[in-house]
Amino acid sequence: AHHFLTSSLPPSSFLPLLLLALLPSLCFWSAALLLHLLGANAGYSGKVPVSAMVRTQLCIDALQALSALPRFFAEPHDRHLALRPLSLLLGVAAVDLVEYGCHRLMHANKTLRKLHKRHHRLIPLHTLGAYYNSAGEALFTGSFLGVVLVGALQSGGDRPGD
Repeated sequence: AHHFLTSSLPPSSFLPLLLLALLPSLCFWSAALLLHLLGANAGYSGKVPVSAMVRTQLCIDALQALSALPRFFAEPHDRHLALRPLSLLLGVAAVDLVEYGCHRLMHANKTLRKLHKRHHRLIPLHTLGAYYNSAGEALFTGSFLGVVLVGALQSGGDRPGD
C-alpha cells in the first residue's frame, strides 16, 4: 500500500516536481511581466509601491509551492506529471468559484471587510498586484480553497481504475 509517510521520492523526480510546484507562480509572473512590457502599468501612480506588491506575490508563491509538495508524497510517483483533464477543469472552476464567493463574502461581512481592505488600497490597478492581500485574507480564502480543491481533485473521475 502506498502511503505518504512511508514514501520516498526518487532523486531523479525532484526537479520536475519542483517545476510543477512552481508552475502557477511561473504562469503568473510570465503574464504579469508580459502585460507590464506591453504598457499595462504605464503611468502607475498608486500609493502602494511596486516593491510591496512583489514582496506579497513572492510570499504567495512560496506558500503555493510549499502547499503543493505534500501531494507529491501522497500520490503514486507515476501520476505526478500525468495530465488529468477533468481534474484540471474541476480545479480551475473550483478556484474561480471559491475565490469569487470569498471575495463577495468579504464585502458583505463587516469583520471580513477589515481583512479585505488592503486589497482595495491598490488603486489604480497594477499587473503585479493581483494577490496584494493581507495575510488574514490569504488564510481565509486559502482555507476555503484547500477544502474545496481537495474534493475537486479527489472527484476527478479520469484516473485509471475509476
